[in-house]
Amino acid sequence: MRDPARADEEAIAKERAVRDAQAETYDEHRAGLAWEYAAMDACLERVLALLPTHRVLDAGCGTGAQLPWLLERTASVIGVDHSAQSLEIARRRLTGAQGERVELRVGDVRSLPVADRSVDRVLSAGVIQHLPSHAAREESVGDFFRVLVPSGVAAVSVYKWLGHSGWRRDGAFVGPDGRIPYHGFTTGELRRLFENAGFVDVVIAGAAPVPALAKRFGIGLERQTRLAFTPVGRLLGDYLVVAGVRPA
Repeated sequence: MRDPARADEEAIAKERAVRDAQAETYDEHRAGLAWEYAAMDACLERVLALLPTHRVLDAGCGTGAQLPWLLERTASVIGVDHSAQSLEIARRRLTGAQGERVELRVGDVRSLPVADRSVDRVLSAGVIQHLPSHAAREESVGDFFRVLVPSGVAAVSVYKWLGHSGWRRDGAFVGPDGRIPYHGFTTGELRRLFENAGFVDVVIAGAAPVPALAKRFGIGLERQTRLAFTPVGRLLGDYLVVAGVRPA
């Protein structure tokens, strides 16, 4: 029988190689889904409740798409990603004095190169959905809990099953550079993942509800965000956003 831990490491190493290979063109992919990403970011910003004094960890920051708006609202950001090539793109994104307020570190979201109880907020956008097993996802969320100060908040966005992931709970995107696994979450599964890690006051939103229709009819981000936190939004959202608090 194949060792599950070894299988995870092999899958993650292959995914890292794909991310390195795609680093120069990844922002082009994001541009094609700009409306959906804006809707997710709006939900993430709402649940994070950022303050100018906050130190934020962007766990799985990739090419740094969230760095500009995080820096507009907080004191400093640590960006961690296992793709060194993606971090190089993130460095190019920083302008002027921004670089003095950002630390970019190569690391694994299951074992973050960040001290215990050292950040006020954790953001992880579209990351744990690509970890290859439930055990790996548990490790990651547990590490988000570890690095937060008491009363700190972690917020995560993921693919929703029967939303962006379609009918498949588990699958893979296969392209010329290799294979990227994905997992589609249910709201119950996501809530349990956070609560089992120790988080309290867990809230879940359905980000980007019916994005094609919303985009076509010009439904603004503020209205979309309000809808996302309702039962209808959680049902119709293409993605899920979850947030939880580390108890004081």
